[in-house]
Amino acid sequence: MIGQSLAHYKILEKIGSGGMGDVYLAEDTKLGRKVALKVLPPEFAESEERRARFVREAKSASAIDHPNVAHIYEIGEVDGIYFIAMQFVDGKNLAERVKGDPLAIADIINIGLQVADALDAAHAKRIVHRDIKPANLVLTDRDQIKVLDFGLAKPMATAGASPDSEAATEAKTVAGVLMGTVYYMSPEQALGRDVDGRSDIFSLGVVLYELTTGRLPFSGGSPSETIERIKNAQPDAIARFNYDVPAELERIIRRCLEKDREERYQTAKDLLIELKHLKRDSESGAVAAPAPRSGKRIWPAFALGAIVLAALAGGSLFLPGDSERIDSLAVLPFENGSGDPEAEYFSDGVTESIISRLSKLPDVRVISRTSVFRYKGQAIDPETVGRELGVKALVLGRVVQRGDDLMVSAELVRTDDSGQIWGEQYQRKAVDIFSIQNDMAREISDALRIQLTTEQEERLTKQYTGNADAYEAYLRGRYLWNRRTEEGIRQAIVHFQEAVDHDPNYALAYTGLADSFSLLGYYYVSPREAYPRAKRAAERALELDDRLGEAHVSLAWIKCLYDWDFDEAERDFVRGIELNPTYAIGHFWYSIYFGIAGRYDEAIERIRIALELEPLSRIINGNYGQWLSVAGRYEEAHEQLRKTSELDPAWAMAHWLVGQNYARQGLFSEAVPHYEQAVMLDDSPHWIGFLGQAYAKSGRVDEAHSVLERLDVLAETRYVSPIQRAAVFAGLGDPDRFFEWMERAYEERANDITLLRMYPWGEGVERDARFAELLRRIGLEE
Repeated sequence: MIGQSLAHYKILEKIGSGGMGDVYLAEDTKLGRKVALKVLPPEFAESEERRARFVREAKSASAIDHPNVAHIYEIGEVDGIYFIAMQFVDGKNLAERVKGDPLAIADIINIGLQVADALDAAHAKRIVHRDIKPANLVLTDRDQIKVLDFGLAKPMATAGASPDSEAATEAKTVAGVLMGTVYYMSPEQALGRDVDGRSDIFSLGVVLYELTTGRLPFSGGSPSETIERIKNAQPDAIARFNYDVPAELERIIRRCLEKDREERYQTAKDLLIELKHLKRDSESGAVAAPAPRSGKRIWPAFALGAIVLAALAGGSLFLPGDSERIDSLAVLPFENGSGDPEAEYFSDGVTESIISRLSKLPDVRVISRTSVFRYKGQAIDPETVGRELGVKALVLGRVVQRGDDLMVSAELVRTDDSGQIWGEQYQRKAVDIFSIQNDMAREISDALRIQLTTEQEERLTKQYTGNADAYEAYLRGRYLWNRRTEEGIRQAIVHFQEAVDHDPNYALAYTGLADSFSLLGYYYVSPREAYPRAKRAAERALELDDRLGEAHVSLAWIKCLYDWDFDEAERDFVRGIELNPTYAIGHFWYSIYFGIAGRYDEAIERIRIALELEPLSRIINGNYGQWLSVAGRYEEAHEQLRKTSELDPAWAMAHWLVGQNYARQGLFSEAVPHYEQAVMLDDSPHWIGFLGQAYAKSGRVDEAHSVLERLDVLAETRYVSPIQRAAVFAGLGDPDRFFEWMERAYEERANDITLLRMYPWGEGVERDARFAELLRRIGLEE
């Protein structure tokens, strides 16, 4: 229609469209002014109902004489084309302005004032807009709001169930057309009931919530799900998304969003008065600044923002007023609300600290880090997560740090109905992080009506350092360590060392050093280069705190894989698990100890405990399959390893373990493609030797020799365990060369030599007297 004329309006360009037609910028050739021309499409003009609605829009808007409502000039018809000529508003609608980011608080208050004022005028004429949403609110360059599109407006006296029932039905079936409207519907409108001015107040509350947080309060994956949330769900606390929101503004918005319209503002005038008071107090500095403080309950639904360094109390957990015991929970990754990706280390580190604290509590099963971090950055449904992890409650949180200021908020929710058990917010200086964690621990235990013993309270509020710089360095170290790359581990060592430089008595930081050097020695460097340093760090940690379960486990691991002091290793494993019975890594490493010792039933029993704590850990799931295989339960092992591959199809070790399961059955040809897949996914020395063995056992001798050459090349730039070359010579049927490389592994104290009796070497070497002698020298004689 560009360039055409309707009556004395020359159409210049299209500037918008909606459910009732397209909107064009046009020139009024009589008065020489620009107007907005809304044109009813020809297919709609044939519908009597559509024409009536179009006329109704013009009449409703023209009846309202208010500076915040776009003026209607006339309604007309030319050759069967119906149009409305209205005031052209030069500006952007709020849907274009918000786009996921909150607006300034002063702007939000001013917008709310103007829309409330316009609604007050409309309601005085007994007109309900019924479609208040950002797309229908245009902000001019002079910061003036204009309310547009009265296409759904109705006189209150006749705004009955039928039209709204129609709107709700359309919303459920025509998502592409009405989805935007659905988000802003009031509960009564979504239910198809009579509406009055309080419905517009609810919709304005949704708009103000979105302007304040950058997100919608009731957002579902489908129109019907959104409507269900509008009817039944509580919106998340605003303060978790906007650090600067005044408590009074949040209160006003929440009152607008009351499900029961009798509990909302009863008139737009009432809302207008409160917004005026808020503006006055805000400009005078009298308004209470952001968010509720400690001691006031809030109602967030998911993923609150915060630092929670302590959470639940020891003993049995009960819901207030409920008889069902909460005996299992998971701490999901805290959201980094600081807007700075570089701050991820802080939110991740805080999550890990919470898990560590909770894992020390008796009678509560706490899911460990690896499984919960699979949910990082995802929108979560508590019921689904609860089912996947097998827990009854979730701890959710968010971290907002700006300079020296820290906002802390957290909640504990049930997984069966998403109901909140507890929620709180704190706002303090970053250096007060330790007092936050103590306060939070006590308040959660109080909320759950738990009677703590003195020892339990001490464990709950124990802090390993009082130095904020040391703690920050520790969190950076853990964040990098969890990347499990050589570079990440080496950088983690730098930060853990920085932590102990700040606080020489920081036992947890020494444990971090021990774990870092152990991981280096296991995968990346010569064991003799790394494990002695790991041992010194673990021993120093225990000198500082002999009740630190993690340090006992770290020392046990070193004694097992490097010292080959198996009796002492078992004592430290037992002590570490006794001090921290829900430490999944402790149970996992202890299962490896049992496997090394040939106690496979005990290895299976122990790793099942680890799986209860880490149900989604790929390494624990994979090793469970390995112990089943070593115990000769090949079909069970195959099924378990299939499940492991589903957790992460790109994880090389899962494919390697499947190959090992076939090799133990003498099915080396079947093992080859699985070994090849592992090598393709991870071109490291850890899998290649056994691929060479399988090639040789399958008659592919040339390819086995190629593997030896490849290992030589890799050894020029990185550490390669002698076990890898030994595996190839076992396949080639050369026991002398096999034991030559095994002797090197013994001299280097290669950690995988302790797994000697678990690998499928074949009868050619296992029946050799030198094999039993090697086991004896390691300390693994039968």
